[in-house]
Amino acid sequence: MNLRFNKTHIWYGLKFFVAANFVFFSGYFAMRQFYMLRVREPAGPANYFSIYQTDENNPVYAELPKDKPVLLDKKEVLQKKQAMAWEKRDFIFIDLEKMTLSLYRQGGVTNNFAILARGKENGFFDIPSGFYKVQSKSESHWSKTDDRIKLPWSIYLFGNYLIHGWPTLANDRPFYETDAGGVRLASDDAKDLFSKAEEGMTVLVYNDTLDNSTTDFAFFRRSNLPHQVPEVSAAGVLAEDLETGQILFEKNKNDSFPIASVSKLMTATVAMESLKLDDVLTIDREAISAGGTLSGITSGESFKVLDLLYAMILPSANDVATAFRLHDPKFLEKMNGKAKELGMEQTHYQDSSGLSQENISSAGDLFKLLRYVNGKHPDLLKLTAQKDYSLVSLDKKHKYYWLNVNWPRDDKRFLGGKAGWTSNALQTIAGIYGVRLYEYGWRPIVITVLGSRNRIQDVRAIIKYLESSFVYGNVNKKEEAKNPIIQEGASIYQSLR
Repeated sequence: MNLRFNKTHIWYGLKFFVAANFVFFSGYFAMRQFYMLRVREPAGPANYFSIYQTDENNPVYAELPKDKPVLLDKKEVLQKKQAMAWEKRDFIFIDLEKMTLSLYRQGGVTNNFAILARGKENGFFDIPSGFYKVQSKSESHWSKTDDRIKLPWSIYLFGNYLIHGWPTLANDRPFYETDAGGVRLASDDAKDLFSKAEEGMTVLVYNDTLDNSTTDFAFFRRSNLPHQVPEVSAAGVLAEDLETGQILFEKNKNDSFPIASVSKLMTATVAMESLKLDDVLTIDREAISAGGTLSGITSGESFKVLDLLYAMILPSANDVATAFRLHDPKFLEKMNGKAKELGMEQTHYQDSSGLSQENISSAGDLFKLLRYVNGKHPDLLKLTAQKDYSLVSLDKKHKYYWLNVNWPRDDKRFLGGKAGWTSNALQTIAGIYGVRLYEYGWRPIVITVLGSRNRIQDVRAIIKYLESSFVYGNVNKKEEAKNPIIQEGASIYQSLR
C-alpha cells in the first residue's frame, strides 16, 4: 500500500503544532508565576536566612531558639570534647584560651581556624563555657548593638553569641572599632566554616576567663541616648518579658479597664478545662441573639468544642462565647474563680463574650493570664495565632471559613493573644510578640494595651521602642555590683533588675 503525503498540509500542521504549544506553555508559565506571586510566600534559602529588617512594617524574625545552651565548667567541656571525639561525632570546638576554632568530623579534626578576636571579657559577647547548638545561619547579619555594622557569614549559637567574619560597614569596608558577635574569624575562614556547619551541630566552648558561677542574664537599656518613651493612645499598657517577668514599659498597669473581647481568652481557658475537645455543643437561637460579631453559624447546628474555639477566637464570635456560657450554668462562676486562682485581683467577668462594660481587667492581670495559657495550654495560644480556619458542620450541610481578626495576619511577630473592641472599652489587645532584643533571635514579650484609639499603632510603637532601647545579654554579677553601667562597642547599656 502506497502512502502519499501533501507537503503543504504537513507544513501547516507543524506550524499549528508549534503555535499551539507556544500558547499553552506561555499560559502555563504565566499562571504559575501569578500563583507564586499571589498565593505562595517567597521561599528563602533552605539552610539559612537573614533577619536584616528591610521593611519596618513587615520584618522577618528568626524563630525562638530550639536548644538553649547548657553552661558547663571548663573541665566538663574538655571531658565532653573527649567523649564526642571517642564517639566519632561531628562538632565544633572553640578554645578561647588558645584562640582557635576546630571543626571535627567523625571524631577527628578536619579544619583549624584562627580566632582573630573574641567578645570583651564579661561583656555581652563573651561566650560562657558550655554546650551549644548551631541554631541557624545568615550570610549577612546586621548587629543589634551597633546598627552601623554587619557581620558576614554569621553562625548563630544563642542570644548574642555568634561566629562570624570580619565586621564591615554598609559599603563593605572593614570596621575595627567593635567586639560585637562573640567569635571573629577571617572572612574567608568564616565563609568556609559557614559552608560546612550544619544546623543542629554541637558547638563546645572553652572559656578560660569567664566564671559561669558569676554569670547571669539581664536586660540592659541603652543609656547614652535620650530616654524617650513611646507615644501611645492607650490608657493602660504593659510590656513584660514572658519568661523573666522583667517589665520594660508600663502605663497604669494595675488600673482596671473594660477589656471587650479579650475576655474570650478566659472563656477559652475555662472551656478547655471544663469540657473535652471532642464534646459536641449546639448553637441555639439564644446564643445567636447575643449581638455584635457573630460566627455565621445557623441555629440548631452542632460542632465539636475544638472547632467552636476557633470560631470564637479567630473572628471573635459572640454567639459561640455565649453558647459556652449557656451550656454550663456555672460557667461565669468558673471564669471568675479562675481569675481569682491566678491572682487577677483587678479582674471581673460579667459575661463570656466581652460585650458587657463590666468585664474589666488590668494589663498586669492579663499578663498573668497569658503566662498561664502559654504554660498550661500552649495549643490554645497557637490556635489564637492561626491565620484562618475552615470546617464543615457535623450534619455536613454547611461549610464555614473564618479569618483571624486579632492582628495583621502577615506579621510573624504575633505569637498569640486576643483583641477586642466596644464603644466603652475602645480597642484592646493582650498578646505575645517576638521582639528582637538579642543580637540574633527574639524574646517573647507580653504586650497589653487597653482603652486604645489604635491598638496596632500603639503595639508597633512599643515594639519599636523596645528594640531600639534594650538588649538582653549576659552580665558578670560581681562586676555589675560594682558598676551597673557596661561599655560595649559603640554603645553603653545600663542593667535593669
